[in-house]
Amino acid sequence: MAESHKYFVKNSNIIFYKLLGTGAGEGFSLVPDFSTYAVLAVWNDYEHAKKFIERSDYSKLIREKAYSRNDFFLKTIQSQGLWNNKNPFNKKTVDLDKNKKIGIITRGKIRLIKQLDFWLNVPKASNAIKNAKGVEFYKGIGELPLMEQATFSVWKKL
Repeated sequence: MAESHKYFVKNSNIIFYKLLGTGAGEGFSLVPDFSTYAVLAVWNDYEHAKKFIERSDYSKLIREKAYSRNDFFLKTIQSQGLWNNKNPFNKKTVDLDKNKKIGIITRGKIRLIKQLDFWLNVPKASNAIKNAKGVEFYKGIGELPLMEQATFSVWKKL
């Protein structure tokens, strides 16, 4: 995963990107899942993103190595907070369409003093999302093990 920065860092069509690891099991775990990785990228426009996913050297490499792959194209409905002192999603691009699925990213920086409380509550959070009405996909993701955690989930319309 660390070697993949070269495909993103100098791409002028990318506004923001993060290469993320995932948790084992159902995705909420202290144990990493070394078989699953996530890339979060904010693009100047959809066409550049689509072209990169279809034709880039990075995508060719992933196609050769991956057992499976999921690509999600999202538009910002709402965003709060900062990611590394900036909000890459600060521009609202669409209104909520109740006929479409919703992708949600939740992210938090966990203070050292709160680590134990956080990880003790992970099983409860995992069960809550697993049993939630409308959830189609979810995975724990993170850029700094233990300290910077996030969840990506996809919800169908209800």
